Amino acid sequence: MAITGLIANEEMVAAHFRCSGAHPGQWQGHRPSGRRCCGVDEIYVYRMRGGRLAGAAGVEDNVARMRQLNTFRRQGGRNEAAARESRSPWLAG
Repeated sequence: MAITGLIANEEMVAAHFRCSGAHPGQWQGHRPSGRRCCGVDEIYVYRMRGGRLAGAAGVEDNVARMRQLNTFRRQGGRNEAAARESRSPWLAG
């Protein structure tokens, strides 16, 4: 995981990560593929209180991750284009 952007103040920290990894076990209902993914975008916002972590929320580009792992398939009537359109605008580009 590489941090590609970081913004912080006393109350919040926002981070943009590029993540890489292997698919050795069950993930999102998919059996292990043995493949790797590389450079998948993730953005997390951490809420701080009294210098300690008080909460976190994030988005991950799982469409890109699933494409790289070759696990993307039509599920529940949704196709790739519909999934891509539902991504956060933070990941557009």
